[in-house]
Amino acid sequence: MRNLERRQQHKESLKKAILEATLRIIEKEGYQAVTIRRIASAIDYSVPTIYEFFDNKEMLFRELKKEWLQKMLSMIQKIRAEEPKPLAALKKIARAYTQYALENKSHYTAVMDAENAGEDFCEIQALRGILKGLLPKATDDSVDMFRSYLHGVVSLALAKKISGGESRCYELINQGIQAFVK
Repeated sequence: MRNLERRQQHKESLKKAILEATLRIIEKEGYQAVTIRRIASAIDYSVPTIYEFFDNKEMLFRELKKEWLQKMLSMIQKIRAEEPKPLAALKKIARAYTQYALENKSHYTAVMDAENAGEDFCEIQALRGILKGLLPKATDDSVDMFRSYLHGVVSLALAKKISGGESRCYELINQGIQAFVK
C-alpha cells in the first residue's frame, strides 16, 4: 500500500511541476511560447511523460483554467456567504478577483489567453449565477458586460497601461461597479 501511495504522490507532484513549468514559460515568454517539448525540458522529463498527463497543450491550459476557476469560485462563494449586502459583496468580489489576478499574473494570463473560451466549465456558470444575484436587474448581457469590464481593467493593469498603477486599477473597478448598480 505504501508503494501505491508513494507512486500517487509522485504523479501528483509531477503534474504540479508540469503546470508550474507552464506558468513560468508564460511569465517569461508568453502563452505562444509554450510547447510540450519546452515543458518537458523545463522539468527534465521526456515529452511522452507530459503526454501521460495531458493529451495536448490545450488540455494543459484547460487544467490551468479549471484550477484558476475553482480558486476564484471558492473565494467568491466565501465572500458571498459572509457579506449579505449585494453592493458590498460585489465590491469585495471585484477586489478579490483583481487582487488575485495581479498577484498571479502568469496564471491569469494562461487562463485568459488560452484558446478555449471555457464557457463550458461549471465554475463559470456558478460565477455567473452569483454575479446575476448581485447585479440589480441583472440579465445575461449585464453579467457578461460586468465580467468583460472587470477583465478589461485587470488586463490593462497587468500590461501596465493604466496610469496610476494598481491603486488606479482598484479605483476604476469601484467606479465601474457604481455604474453597473445604477
